[in-house]
Amino acid sequence: MVVSIQGLFETHLTVKHLDTSIAFYRDTVGLELAYVLPERQLRSIVIQLGLN
Repeated sequence: MVVSIQGLFETHLTVKHLDTSIAFYRDTVGLELAYVLPERQLRSIVIQLGLN
């Protein structure tokens, strides 16, 4: 059975080094930082793959 990914809407990652992870996804992968909730240590990065 072959499964193909047609898009990605949302995922959640827990990381040890938040600022380092943000820099990687922003600067290396090219994703956009969408919003920040400092009181919850939460950052959201925009991912739009295969969405029509």
